[in-house]
Amino acid sequence: MPIETQLTFTSDTTLITATGVLLAGLAAAAGTAILVPAIARNILPKPKETHLADFLPFEALDRDGRTVLLKDGSFARYYIIGGLDQSFMDIQEGLTTAKKRMNFLDSLSEINVVARIFTIRSKMPIDNSDNFPNQVAADIASKWNEKFKSAFRTTNIIALSGKSITRLDEAEQSMMSTLASFDVYNLTQDPATNPARQTIGEFLGSQVSPASRPNPTKTGDNLADVLAGDIVWFRPDGIVEFTSGQKKKNMLSPSVSRESVMT
Repeated sequence: MPIETQLTFTSDTTLITATGVLLAGLAAAAGTAILVPAIARNILPKPKETHLADFLPFEALDRDGRTVLLKDGSFARYYIIGGLDQSFMDIQEGLTTAKKRMNFLDSLSEINVVARIFTIRSKMPIDNSDNFPNQVAADIASKWNEKFKSAFRTTNIIALSGKSITRLDEAEQSMMSTLASFDVYNLTQDPATNPARQTIGEFLGSQVSPASRPNPTKTGDNLADVLAGDIVWFRPDGIVEFTSGQKKKNMLSPSVSRESVMT
């Protein structure tokens, strides 16, 4: 089933300049250039600038607002998992819960669908509303909010990818049935479809470019270009640095490969 795109991200790209550039290796090559003979300089390829978008697997977002077409011709969908409170579970309930997860993963292997799980810790927003009946109530709210300055919430997102929409539909049905008690929500371009009120564009933008955090709101082609809003530098010390203007985010990566960048 071919993907049917309706719009492009033109209106988003005017707001987000996709200037993501991979600078890994440029500094190292410049530092060693004076150490190699002149003949070697003619043999070895010169370092060149590559764009972050070239390393991203995303091609387009279907007009259904939730199916992503990848550059290799496969498809991907994303889901927010509400989770279960296991604080008061007994041993048998815990085993039953673990078996549900195992059954889900086993079902994916049978239809050749890949699952990637993202666990995201983000700081909880504090309500700074000043709509209080008196100063005493405002002081109480301020003291209460002080306790949550270091509070974080956990969001779990599952990405399913497969070679065909049919396979992806089968995997989705399996997940919805086996993990029904975990509260599974489709991640789409409509924030009303999940309790976190997050969109697929917002999620992908935060993972690909954590400094600029692009948030495409429409569907269409050129998805990788829109998401590549940061300049990326793979530093020699293993730190991956994302920058956008004055904003900077760092990520520790023990080993960096093309596959790890794409996922």
